[in-house]
Formats: sequence, C-alpha cells, structure tokens
Amino acid sequence: GLGVTYLALLPPDRSEGSLRVLKQECARIFSLSERAPWGRSVLLWCPSELKREINVWGAPSGDFALMQKLKSVFDPNRILSPGRFMGGI
Repeated sequence: GLGVTYLALLPPDRSEGSLRVLKQECARIFSLSERAPWGRSVLLWCPSELKREINVWGAPSGDFALMQKLKSVFDPNRILSPGRFMGGI
C-alpha cells in the first residue's frame, strides 16, 4: 500500500478550547508522520481560524529546494498564490 490515511478532525464548535485541542492533535499527527521514513502529512481541511495558526503542508521535505526552483521558473514574480504552499513559497 501507499500508506495514505485520510482523517477528518472536526471540532464540535469553533470555540478557543476546541481549536486549541484540534491544533494539538494536528501537531501530534504531523510529528508522528515526520518520524516515519517517507512520512508526510497534509491537512486537507480545517477551520480557517486554525489554518492561520498552523502549517497545513507540514514540514518541508528533502525536495523543497527543487520546489523552490520550480516556483522561481514558473512564477518568477511570485504573484501566483504567494506564500500559500509548503515553506511559504
């Protein structure tokens, strides 16, 4: 298998307490996946309040330099979705 898992961590409400718990669990999931060889996590959906506080792409991987080069070739003026991808590219 590919080792792909899809999770939906839905808060019961948008209170500070619920978002804090969701943020902690997201951090735990990212940490666990980054420890595994070839482990990656990407958060496909979360409340917008949480999205402003966490990196939904997870930590940049070994191919991040290549991604930066591709971004500079295809978007040299950095006008396409600035800062919205992994590592802020």
